[in-house]
Amino acid sequence: MPTAVAAGLIESLGTNDHVLRANLAGLTHEESVFMPRPAGSCLNWTLGHIVVYRDQMVRMLGGEGLWSDDDKKSYVAGTAWMDGAGARELLELVADFTTLHARLCASLGAVSLSQLERKHGDATIGTYLAKLVWHETYHIGQLGLQRRLAGKSGAI
Repeated sequence: MPTAVAAGLIESLGTNDHVLRANLAGLTHEESVFMPRPAGSCLNWTLGHIVVYRDQMVRMLGGEGLWSDDDKKSYVAGTAWMDGAGARELLELVADFTTLHARLCASLGAVSLSQLERKHGDATIGTYLAKLVWHETYHIGQLGLQRRLAGKSGAI
């Protein structure tokens, strides 16, 4: 049985999973790489960025990551590409998100309170994970806006 902290994170991640899937429904890869003007990131980049941080959370909990450092380089903060040339296929990103969702929830289901209370920088692992889930939620909200900019109706 997960700790109360882990159970809350699992619940938030489940909500994020639901909203993400609704926002991606019916989108093509080509629509995912649409670059909003005058500025902003495309949906594909945002989803890849979410995958980068899901991978980080899994690894923090001792689980098996999915992406190499090379896989992550196009989707970390500060990277910007203005066409789809550096983009992974949308369906591949969704599959990787799905795999990491299962791994992350399993890892959280097995984590002990003492593991969550271990230091990670200036915070505990539990606090840092909560910040990363908030960060993910912010970007999942962006997916809804990016969906509309790509010409689709709202999904939520």
